[in-house]
Amino acid sequence: MSDALKRESEKAGLPLVFDAREQAHVDAAVRAADHVAKLQRLLNEEMRGERRVSVAAKLMAEIRLQDQVVADHVGKIGLPELAPTKSAQQQAAATARWGVNRPPKRVRS
Repeated sequence: MSDALKRESEKAGLPLVFDAREQAHVDAAVRAADHVAKLQRLLNEEMRGERRVSVAAKLMAEIRLQDQVVADHVGKIGLPELAPTKSAQQQAAATARWGVNRPPKRVRS
C-alpha cells in the first residue's frame, strides 16, 4: 500500500498521505490479510493431517470470504493503481452477447 501511495505521490508531484478513512481501510485490509494467512496455514496443516473434508471446506469458505473483505477495503482506498480491473473474460462474454452496440433499455412508463 505504501509503495502504491509513494508512486501516486510522485505522479502528482506532491506528498500524499492516507486520510483517516483510508487509513482505517488499509488497517482493516491488513488485518483481514493476516487472518487469511493464518487460515491458510491451518488449511495446509489439515490437508497434511487427517484431511477432514468438513473442516477443510469451512476453512476454504472463510479464506474466500476474507479475500473478498480485503478486496472490498482496498477498493475503498482512493488510489487508481489499486482500483479493481474488469475481467477480460467477462468483457469478452458481454461483447459476444451484446456486440458493440448494445440495444437500449426499454423504460416502461
